[in-house]
Amino acid sequence: MSRYLGINQLITDLTFGWFMVSWLVTRHVFFLFVIRSTIFDGPMLITFIWDPANGRVVTKEMFYGFAGLLLALQVTSIIFFYDDELTDLFWVRHFKFYGSG
Repeated sequence: MSRYLGINQLITDLTFGWFMVSWLVTRHVFFLFVIRSTIFDGPMLITFIWDPANGRVVTKEMFYGFAGLLLALQVTSIIFFYDDELTDLFWVRHFKFYGSG
């Protein structure tokens, strides 16, 4: 798209580089702080009570299930960031299913 807008290639490369650095920092560094805070600080801040009549429906199983899903998202994100073969496989399957255009 930058070719059609007449933007210098250096500017587009710098923009992409900034995107990759910001993605790495936010997804692989800051998100670990969120997961750590959820797992270790969350149980001190949440009262685990099953009382649907009063709208309090958080159990330990639900809480740790949520934390497990956050960890699974982090693992999946790491796999797709570092393993180019899986990323290529995803895009090949995507374009075979949806078409190339």
